[in-house]
Amino acid sequence: MKLQIQPLVALCDEKINIRVSGLPPASKVKISASMHLPWAQGVLYASAAWFTADADGNLNLSKQRPDSGNYDFIDSMGLILSLKRVKGEFKDVMRNITVNQSLFIDITAEYGQDSSSVRVERRFMSPKLKSLKIDDNFIGELFYTEHSGNKTIIFLGGSSNEDLSTILPPSAILASHGFNVLALAFFGQKGLNSALAEVPLEYFEKVFAWLEKNPDTNCKELYVYGGSIGAVLALLLASRYPIIKKVVAVNPLAWCFQGLTLKRVSLWTYGGKSLPFVKFAWSSTLAYIMGCFIKNQPFGFAYMYRKSLELANNREEARIKVENSNADVLLFGGQKDGWWNTHAACQRIMEELATHNYPHASEYITYENGGHASYAPFIIPVEELSAPFKMAPRLVLSEGVGWEANAHMLEDSWEKAVEFFKK
Repeated sequence: MKLQIQPLVALCDEKINIRVSGLPPASKVKISASMHLPWAQGVLYASAAWFTADADGNLNLSKQRPDSGNYDFIDSMGLILSLKRVKGEFKDVMRNITVNQSLFIDITAEYGQDSSSVRVERRFMSPKLKSLKIDDNFIGELFYTEHSGNKTIIFLGGSSNEDLSTILPPSAILASHGFNVLALAFFGQKGLNSALAEVPLEYFEKVFAWLEKNPDTNCKELYVYGGSIGAVLALLLASRYPIIKKVVAVNPLAWCFQGLTLKRVSLWTYGGKSLPFVKFAWSSTLAYIMGCFIKNQPFGFAYMYRKSLELANNREEARIKVENSNADVLLFGGQKDGWWNTHAACQRIMEELATHNYPHASEYITYENGGHASYAPFIIPVEELSAPFKMAPRLVLSEGVGWEANAHMLEDSWEKAVEFFKK
């Protein structure tokens, strides 16, 4: 039996092909995977699936569905996508994240007493890529190639990314595709607002000025990638700053909402004043959550955003005027997003662009069964990113979407985003 995996060394977002040869025809083979993240060695992920060899004694995971196991669809990355945590705590996965060490995955094929193992190296950074931490004018980390003339992308994370390190892996990987990428914090860091509320847009003007003057970026135009709240911010910035020429927004909203605080203030400010925003319908939301508690059902925040928008009398004032942008726009949205009503928001954005005869390229790619997935694929196992969060007994926060749908959304949206930026 021979286990063949190609490529053995690649970027983390690159697919691998797994083949097994030299088997008896129609034999049953177990293939398993195990992985430690380099910054969380105490956490172990594992997966396994069983296959039947073809008449020539061969297996090709890019063409064959497993008979049983952790996944049941055809995908060469099925074992990676279906990795489950079998040791350690998730809290250790999402802190102190680094990208200067490779991620290793062990793949093993077993038939009877015969077994074969291969270790695959997955890199976050290409060999020539460098990084620079910035903490004076703003907080971020720039991944760049010296004297490259590469286009520059600002990478904006979501509401759970108050720790900048959480967006370093996708930022570094994106830069490895031939870009300069600035992973940018905009709250939760020293010198920034601790809560995701009243974020001053002037902060980003400092970022633009620095990128324009920095010799390794020296840019007259910028691209922006945003996921979740970062997608909202990406569209807002594009609508106000013509230096932005391309925007990827994964699961955005079309309106400015209240900040994530009990104070009735906007997420964003300019000139010391709150931008127009939709207030949260707290009383309706609490009644909804209490109803879920009584029925012992999980809840999501999509109800709160939908109800708040329904009750608002300033929807147009609070709407992000994407039609004022000077950028090509690519939207991604999951139709079953349980965190907020992103599908309706993306549809509204596209309607407004059409109504205003938007002169730049625009597209909305939607995933019928997708949720609130926004990250680079094949790093943090998708089941972790899709898992319900138990806040208290009978109080479970969940968007109600299976990991398989989110896995497809992550993989497809990331690939299309990279292609979009490369055009």
